[in-house]
Amino acid sequence: MILLVLSLACAPDPVLVDLSLADAVSTVVLVEPAEDTAPWTSARVEYGAHGALDRSLSFDLSQDPVPPLALVGFKPGADVRVRVVVDEGGRTRESEEQTITTGPAPSWLPTVQVDVDDGGEHVLGDYVVTSVVTSPPTAVLLDRDGDFVWWAELEGALQVGRVRLARDGRGVLAMPINVEGESERGLIRVDWDGTDQGDVVVPGAHHDFVELADGTLGLLSEEEREVGEDILAGDLVVEQAPDGTQTTIWNAWDDLDPATTPSGLLPPDWTHANVLVYDQQRDDWLVSLMGTRAIARVGRDGSGLRWLFGGEVGDFQDASGETDLIARQHVFELVDGGLVLFENGMPDAPVSRAVQWSLDEEQLRAEEVWSYTPDPSLWCFSLGGLDRLENGDTLVTFSVNGRIDEVDAAGNLRWRLSASLGGTFGYSEVVKLPGQP
Repeated sequence: MILLVLSLACAPDPVLVDLSLADAVSTVVLVEPAEDTAPWTSARVEYGAHGALDRSLSFDLSQDPVPPLALVGFKPGADVRVRVVVDEGGRTRESEEQTITTGPAPSWLPTVQVDVDDGGEHVLGDYVVTSVVTSPPTAVLLDRDGDFVWWAELEGALQVGRVRLARDGRGVLAMPINVEGESERGLIRVDWDGTDQGDVVVPGAHHDFVELADGTLGLLSEEEREVGEDILAGDLVVEQAPDGTQTTIWNAWDDLDPATTPSGLLPPDWTHANVLVYDQQRDDWLVSLMGTRAIARVGRDGSGLRWLFGGEVGDFQDASGETDLIARQHVFELVDGGLVLFENGMPDAPVSRAVQWSLDEEQLRAEEVWSYTPDPSLWCFSLGGLDRLENGDTLVTFSVNGRIDEVDAAGNLRWRLSASLGGTFGYSEVVKLPGQP
């Protein structure tokens, strides 16, 4: 561990803090008070790379002792500049500006490179949070240059698809794919310093989750039932409140029937949910049911299925009267007037793409209004994702192909990230990090 003590040489009463690199993640800088913090009214760390102090984080003075701050988002071998500013009832004290150099990335991460770059700003100048699905399963952050700036190996999880930033700003949450109960782990919480904080356990939880503003977790689970000679698994949406109370919000068995909503998968798979989205405006959950090639909107109030988009009994029709409109799917997002989704493609038509649908919920009409298919085409037969960005670009993740494309609204390729053999990406999302302007 590298350890520096910061002080203000030109001031009679300097702020004293310890500066170090996290043992488990050598690109994370830890800043910890090295003096009595009781007189502090407020305290912040100003920091940045390349000589800048363009980021800022505040210490949590409500805790005793005050925990260290983790500074995240720096490349291996980066010089990180740090200054601490303390207020003591109107009196300001500062530490000396100092620099600490981050360490290397681990050799077991896949090699990643940028293959296409149009010279503009990519991923909004922010970061991509995703996973290396397996070998070993790892939660990671990448910057726009394709450099790993953070990582955490998730021991005991066979495969990990979804990683999201925790709302408390302290780290990430990661969900094992957990097909047929193969994972030893539940929803995993990891702090920025690499400390594994343990699991949130919901029986049968798999694939995806959402953390709401109040700390409630929405998760996918499943229930098996005997149907004829088969045992089939139908999906549930389960919420866990901050106090640990678990409530089933929706059960596919209540609204769908395997006889009329058949699966394209082999038993015990039936609905095979893989993505969960929360619609804050309408207080609904939306669920990707890949097994039945459909997306379900369900009431968070327990009122059940509102509509089904796609599949043989879907509520929406296109101009030709067809309802079975999705060739399997993974990640999707709500957009104005409809949704955009990653379509895997079928074995007899092995082409994957991103596609946007306009949905008229009154007339129950669906219209394809945008799509992106790479040239040459790819077949991402498993996983796959996308993220519609604020500037209108779309980040499209061809997971098993080890590739992430950023395309503009016209479908033009602007940026491409490729991983070496074995570098399968999970669901990917562009995020801002704590302290980032």
